[in-house]
Amino acid sequence: MDPMPTIGIQANLQEAAALIETTQSSIIAVLSMDGKLAGVLTTWDITQAMAAGVCEESVEKIFC
Repeated sequence: MDPMPTIGIQANLQEAAALIETTQSSIIAVLSMDGKLAGVLTTWDITQAMAAGVCEESVEKIFC
């Protein structure tokens, strides 16, 4: 099994979506500024955020 892809919490949703598409994963780990696990982001999370019109926001915004 491959390790879960990771992305920094300051990345935007477009970068997260691109990573999910590139890695063909449905989930990615979100790392805080100090490299610790902040949460996970799924394709459903990205879909909801885009439907709400926050696609230009950082990944951090959808955790709030």
